[in-house]
Amino acid sequence: MARPKSSRSIATDIEKTHRANMKLLLDSMKGLEPTSRAYLDRLLAKSKLEQTHREERAARNLDPRNLGLVTQIRYDFTAIVDPQQYELNAERKQFENSMDEEFSSTGLPESEPAPEPKKSKKRTK
Repeated sequence: MARPKSSRSIATDIEKTHRANMKLLLDSMKGLEPTSRAYLDRLLAKSKLEQTHREERAARNLDPRNLGLVTQIRYDFTAIVDPQQYELNAERKQFENSMDEEFSSTGLPESEPAPEPKKSKKRTK
């Protein structure tokens, strides 16, 4: 009796077939004019091939069906300020003072400590 395939070997077979089909499709697109009907048909076939590849992997539980559930958006902001170009004139000083008054961190009430968790009244055995 044959041993069942592992998920790794199934994934390898799916990837190998997908890469071979994609290579054939891309090779057939090389000599075509980008505005021709044949080129557009192959673009549709490429899109369909990629979609069926994702569906196949999701059907075999190799990838999640909805990637939005496993991804997390992260924003990275970087600012570089040249100190030589920064001039503090009266208008800028007034703006900063109004922002400090409106969003002052000193005017916030002190945070209260979290309450103690309630103890369970269940008896332990």
